[in-house]
Amino acid sequence: MRIGLSRHENFPLQNKSFLFGKTPRKEKPTERERFIGYLKTYHLGAERAITSKILESLFDMKGKEQRNLVNVLRRDGVPICSDRNGYFYAKDEQEIRTTIKHMKNRIAGISVAIN
Repeated sequence: MRIGLSRHENFPLQNKSFLFGKTPRKEKPTERERFIGYLKTYHLGAERAITSKILESLFDMKGKEQRNLVNVLRRDGVPICSDRNGYFYAKDEQEIRTTIKHMKNRIAGISVAIN
């Protein structure tokens, strides 16, 4: 007779912490996750916008790094909006539409300058 886990024999046991009542240690949040979480928690909606200078200071990043991060997040579908008061996490579809309109106006202005 074979001694083993019988029908549970093939259950993956790479993380045995559940056997001893311990929960697995969470990974440290990435800069991206921290940035999204911060905006979503403290700057939800245009009325709670935060300036880029303050974000730069809080996340210890330069303006270019911040703009690149926001650009990547927007491309990934994260609803980060902005207006003359700063960045914020969209609370509704209208805020997203307003940000898109603002971005299109900037594109038009750049196109005029190029021409």
